[in-house]
Amino acid sequence: PFWSTGNGSVAANRAGPHNIDVLCLLFGSLLGDSSGSWPKNQKNPLFKFYQGEVNSSYILWLWKFFHDRGYTTNLEPVYRVHTRSKALPRSSVKEQEYREFRILTLPSLNWLFSVFYPYNIQGDVGLKVLPSNELLHIYLSPLAIAIWFMDDGCLSGQGFRFSTHSFTYSELERLQGVLLDMYDLQCTIHSTNEHKRGGKESYYLYVNSVSRIHFINLVKPYMHSSMLYKINL
Repeated sequence: PFWSTGNGSVAANRAGPHNIDVLCLLFGSLLGDSSGSWPKNQKNPLFKFYQGEVNSSYILWLWKFFHDRGYTTNLEPVYRVHTRSKALPRSSVKEQEYREFRILTLPSLNWLFSVFYPYNIQGDVGLKVLPSNELLHIYLSPLAIAIWFMDDGCLSGQGFRFSTHSFTYSELERLQGVLLDMYDLQCTIHSTNEHKRGGKESYYLYVNSVSRIHFINLVKPYMHSSMLYKINL
């Protein structure tokens, strides 16, 4: 009910229903670095994508994906510099260079915001949560996993690590089960030995070495060339 494979105009497809590749990419990126917000003066939520300047070719590739399908303006990802808090240790990087863009606000994507931010009060976004298993089974495609990995994953030992710090242990247990059920990926959950805002322990998801080759074969066809180093290629 959420996508179309018809041959309508770009504008019509953009307004919804949406193609499955668009929804899967959005889904994967929301598992990773992208974010949603719902300003008080807006009828629909905003979805923002950003990457450090070192990943500028990747963020441009993401922008082009949406631009070619009518989801963004002609304005390419904007370069910004974020000055970090003076309260941070002296050894910390004080400035962060990055690029960001937003897709157009569409009422037909309000449901997507709601499943990731169900506790949102307009203008005051709550914590990001993991969507239901039913939605994971629909939208956690190989493309979505590749986007999620390019955003928040890295090579770690003989396996791969996802920085899933914003999700709870029980959410990661669900995600672990879905990845096993859908793709036969063997994953484990580990403590980061750090704490999230509020003092709660945070965790990361690890794709075990036994699933290394299977994982590479799953995500490689959908990865941008600048990110292949993450799978040691």
